[in-house]
Amino acid sequence: MTRSSLPLPALALIAVTLLTTLPVLGADDAPAAVAAELARPAAGREIASFSVPELSLRLARKMAKALVSEAGVLRALPNLSQKQLDVEFVVGATSPKALLNVLAGIDKATKLLGVHSIGASAGSPSKCDGCPLKGACTGKER
Repeated sequence: MTRSSLPLPALALIAVTLLTTLPVLGADDAPAAVAAELARPAAGREIASFSVPELSLRLARKMAKALVSEAGVLRALPNLSQKQLDVEFVVGATSPKALLNVLAGIDKATKLLGVHSIGASAGSPSKCDGCPLKGACTGKER
């Protein structure tokens, strides 16, 4: 019996590599600036969620590359199974409309789903603050 697929350890290594390299975006010459912004408190940052019906790894990489040139973009988090791309950005440096223009230039079917604030709300901070799924979540840890 021959096996044509990659062994499980190789697939795990590929997945870890993709998860650690694709999500964080910033100009190649400014990764320290992006890291510094992410280390600051979340006030002034938001996440724009986009529906991308044909989202694939290749398309996610192409979109990430295009977003690098947009000022204020901190990272993009693709969810291939839900065909969704979440983009974290600095409020005032760019806008969801500007991000949509960049993404729709690559795939015209891209639609803005919503924008979510990041950071602690009034009162005590929650471990769910900043999660783009906070409103739809049941609150149970996974």
